[in-house]
Amino acid sequence: MDDPARLARAVGKGTAVLGGLVVGASVLGGVWQVGVGVLLGVLALGWAIGFFVLATRFFQPQRNPLFPRLLMLSNPLKYPLLLVLAYFAVQGGALMALGFVVGIVLPLAVITGLAVREAVARGGDTNHRAQVYKSTNEREPPP
Repeated sequence: MDDPARLARAVGKGTAVLGGLVVGASVLGGVWQVGVGVLLGVLALGWAIGFFVLATRFFQPQRNPLFPRLLMLSNPLKYPLLLVLAYFAVQGGALMALGFVVGIVLPLAVITGLAVREAVARGGDTNHRAQVYKSTNEREPPP
């Protein structure tokens, strides 16, 4: 997908649907720890991605040459919450840690599924790839 806002909506919707199914199935199956772990994992990945989106919005990398340094210096704001979420998942036991891993992988699986769907829909359209390459590099791709 070429539109980042559309991609974010699709990933959010797909993650919410799949996450809800996994959490619901784990609660109905009697292993609620997996569901809590999935919620913690999705929250951790959402925090990391959301933090990057906010950083790019406020620091404006196109106008600010210090953006890479500011992003690195902002890590003490981001990582403590991620470590706390991982700590809670590990303290919950093996099932909750497994759910945490599933929660981290879930949005990545949705992105992969969307990419595969887009590739199949285009049918291997190499002309689109050449146009994207040309627009980003202003020259023809190698043969």
